[in-house]
Amino acid sequence: MRPGRKLGPIAENVGSAHRAWLEPMRETYLRSGLTLSELSLRVLLAKSKISELLRGTGLYPRWEIVLRPSSAYWSG
Repeated sequence: MRPGRKLGPIAENVGSAHRAWLEPMRETYLRSGLTLSELSLRVLLAKSKISELLRGTGLYPRWEIVLRPSSAYWSG
């Protein structure tokens, strides 16, 4: 079991196109075994921003922000 708070669910108002890339990204994160703290150190984003990204809350992210966490999965 990983330490820290459990990742919340995807927000209900997330559109289908956003959900189409968000679900695989979340699954990859969950399988990685990384904590939000570890991922935050790898991608240089605040844990709160990563959590927002993985739940689909806040403003729709720019592609550069999405690329950082996705790159961390394959480089680590």
